[in-house]
Amino acid sequence: MRPTGAVRSLTAQDVLDKLGTIVMIDVRIPTDDGRILEMRRYSQPELEHRILLAKLKVDLPKQPPPKIYSRQLNDRFCGGN
Repeated sequence: MRPTGAVRSLTAQDVLDKLGTIVMIDVRIPTDDGRILEMRRYSQPELEHRILLAKLKVDLPKQPPPKIYSRQLNDRFCGGN
């Protein structure tokens, strides 16, 4: 992926550093019935990220749907709490 246009003045390391601030996290929420709701989420891109992504013609993946795990996996993830 070679930077073009206005992005050309940035080095590859600059691009990686800027895009590296977009964070992906796993959110795990225990439910009342002992299961666990897991949502993998990334932070919403700031304006500078959106401009950079548009110039590079790159789209971030869609947020995946939440997953619900059984009580057995909840015990493994959260120690049974």
